[in-house]
Amino acid sequence: MAEGVPEARAAEGGPAPSRILHNKDHRVAICVACRQCVVPKDGVARHLKDHHRDWPLALRKDIVAYCASLSLAKPEEVQHPTNIQQPIEGLALQQGWKCEACEYCCISKDNITEHSKRSHKWTKRKGPQWRAAVVQTMFGGPRRRYFEVFRLDCLSEAGTGNLSGAIEQLLDEGKRLDREEQKSAARTGDEQLPTNNTPWMRKTRWARKFAGRDLLAVAAFCRKPDKDEGGVLLVWQSVHRVLERCRASVAAWHYDEEDGDVVLGWLSSPQTEKHNPEPFSTYYEKSTHVKYANWWAHGICYCLRVVLSDDRHGHIFSDQEEGALRTVWDIAELGTGDESVLDSSVFDLSVLFWTHEGRAHSKSAIIHFSAVFGIDNYKGCYRLPPIYGQILAALLYYARLLLFEHALPAAERQHFEDPFNCFLKVHHLWLVDGRPTPFHYVDNLLAYALGAGKEVGGKPRVQWSKDRQTLIYQGQRLLLTDLRRFVNELCALAESVLCNKLLFSADPNQHGLVSVKQLVDDMNETSTGYSFVSDPRNHLDGGRERMMKRLAASLEAGSLLRIQGGSVEVHPEAWRKYRLHLQQFLATLFILIHTDDVPARGVEILPIRCENAPEAPRNVFVHDGQVMIVTAYHKSQAITGQQKVIARFLSRRVGRLLITYLTEVRPFVTLPDRDRVPKTARATKALVQESAARLGCRITIQDYRHIAKAIDREHVQGLAGDIEEDGALAHDLAAAHTPQTANAVYGIDASMLRSLSARTLLAFRTVSDRWHQFWRVDGVKTNVSKAHLRGMSDTAELPISKRNRHQLDPREEIRMGLTNLMGPEAQFRSSTQEEAVTAVWKGEGPLVVILPLTGGQESDLPAASVVNGGRHYHRGAPFPSSHERPYETMPRSWA
Repeated sequence: MAEGVPEARAAEGGPAPSRILHNKDHRVAICVACRQCVVPKDGVARHLKDHHRDWPLALRKDIVAYCASLSLAKPEEVQHPTNIQQPIEGLALQQGWKCEACEYCCISKDNITEHSKRSHKWTKRKGPQWRAAVVQTMFGGPRRRYFEVFRLDCLSEAGTGNLSGAIEQLLDEGKRLDREEQKSAARTGDEQLPTNNTPWMRKTRWARKFAGRDLLAVAAFCRKPDKDEGGVLLVWQSVHRVLERCRASVAAWHYDEEDGDVVLGWLSSPQTEKHNPEPFSTYYEKSTHVKYANWWAHGICYCLRVVLSDDRHGHIFSDQEEGALRTVWDIAELGTGDESVLDSSVFDLSVLFWTHEGRAHSKSAIIHFSAVFGIDNYKGCYRLPPIYGQILAALLYYARLLLFEHALPAAERQHFEDPFNCFLKVHHLWLVDGRPTPFHYVDNLLAYALGAGKEVGGKPRVQWSKDRQTLIYQGQRLLLTDLRRFVNELCALAESVLCNKLLFSADPNQHGLVSVKQLVDDMNETSTGYSFVSDPRNHLDGGRERMMKRLAASLEAGSLLRIQGGSVEVHPEAWRKYRLHLQQFLATLFILIHTDDVPARGVEILPIRCENAPEAPRNVFVHDGQVMIVTAYHKSQAITGQQKVIARFLSRRVGRLLITYLTEVRPFVTLPDRDRVPKTARATKALVQESAARLGCRITIQDYRHIAKAIDREHVQGLAGDIEEDGALAHDLAAAHTPQTANAVYGIDASMLRSLSARTLLAFRTVSDRWHQFWRVDGVKTNVSKAHLRGMSDTAELPISKRNRHQLDPREEIRMGLTNLMGPEAQFRSSTQEEAVTAVWKGEGPLVVILPLTGGQESDLPAASVVNGGRHYHRGAPFPSSHERPYETMPRSWA
């Protein structure tokens, strides 16, 4: 008879009887987790140490005491069952073999064969003298002895109830073994294979530090507290308040002190001999500050949980650190409501951690929990250098902020006679390399991680199919034809919403009432409020008046406007619907701008300014008949203090949408938030929703950057044939890489990013033109080199570089050649015309084609030249109609 209910024993953190099942009939104690008996006395503690080290120490002691109170038999005294009976509750069921001549059982067919040979003089001629059986064993290792509990060949005779029950128990046992295997996979061994002992693992020493421990259980101590952990949650919130106060203190020093940059230069320097000419900067996005602060909060919460637990994960706190941690916990648990008391204790604790000097009797808490940060708590493995380096950078960032506030407290700063030397004393002790401090360890490990990250490199996020027409991103297959359809559908949607819903016009060409080629723009004019929209030479003013006239003449006037008390008012519900259409249009327009060229990051492309402002110039221009958006922000700007200027040219259709919005809709929508910059999250949501609906695949802004970069290298750059040096540079620079990334990863000249010039504008415009040609949003080819035109017959759906050429069906290639030349609606006027072009493609000749004046002779010549790989020459440029630009001569092959 077994004590207790097995279902209740799986509860984590339960008492000892829930982990140990006492079987009085056989006088054994069964470990519920391992499904086998434990050896009495010293064997219980040894079993817990070997197999359940992740259990709390108090629980393990409780289990040892509980087993000591039971009447347990020694393994050699335990009576094993000799006849078939019901399985012993708590022991694992296994499929095995039973000898017909004796009571011997095992789970290996080789063992039963060897037993039969040795004990019963068995030979193969006698046939099998054993049968399949379900067996159990009480102990493991050398004390293992199996006994039969079911005969598999008799289960069906006993009824389906017994059979289904046995199968169910076997399946449960298989699931238990799977869970044990998964659990052991997250537990590191004492020894590493030579192939796993990489330089990175030798540098961090993580394998030795966490040997025998469950990595996920250790990493769980770092988790963000939930609402049930009231005290820890209060500490988490206090850490964020303290770090924000320190950041504001450094920012105030920079603005208020005349020589502030001198001290901040020392703050950013890890040396005692000289300061850094680039002062320490806090100009980061708010989300970056929060992300960085989270890591320090994770560390504080980890230490708090460890010091309150029996398992210290092998770390020894100093008496001062443990006392400070318990003080923080007592204040948080007391919950007085005075946040300043808790914040002061958290600040003192943080400074205490960073001013820890290496000693034999205690180790640095920062060094310890920074190693815990090396465990990926979602994947159960160690982090790679590039990811781990970001965590170390966050720790160093707030180390400088905390110790700056410690040296020069904001509340007492005005009383310092010599704040410079006061800061240097703290800096030379705790913020430099070469001393046994946490800062030295983290800074050196960060330097190693950066170097190791460059050596390791990245894994390809995008793979290509054999024909290079399908890309695979995170296991999802995307056809290039579907991506082109996606972009063109969005362009058509934006045009429809703009004309029908925003401009109050059913005319599909209403969005093109402004001729971009005729617009004048002075890029050097910096007067506040100036733009090409306000330039009197363009005659674009009066947009609000034009909109009101169209509204008055439309059917929407009655629903949108109403006369109330002799005055005209806007109907709230109708205006709300209009704003919804406006939001839909702007979201679609953002996606089109984002996909129209090599994409920028969301924070770089979202702030579109069409007019000069006192604090910043505009970034929307018209250059030589094309709309141009200039971005001057990048993610390393806060660190380097340098801007990187990148120009992106919009396609004809997308540029027309933007200009129509700026000249017509924007003046009409006189809302206070009309120029509010949309958040990256909202823009990402729009892209995710549209891609999921139209492609069946959720694509974020970051995802699309990876996809676009792969397309650019595989297809777009090949649209120019032998690409020139500046063109290759511009393709990579347009992706807004930093100089280090550009030079180290792509090998490009980052000097092109410093300012706009005629050279850089031409380079960036060439990149944009190739992207417009790839997407075919405008329906015509532009800016294709002669070298590539001669090689078009070897390309896939769109021209690509020589390394990616793949043969197509003749009819498909002829169709694409005609589309590239005449536009997406082009088609042959007669079967004779198509037959002539096909003959040229096949190389048949001599060939003479006679067609009437309207039979398509104008199209035959260029189409044949395009699809035939340049084997037929002609002088002059082909255009859809002869009156625009007639041909100068006939191709020689047609003479």
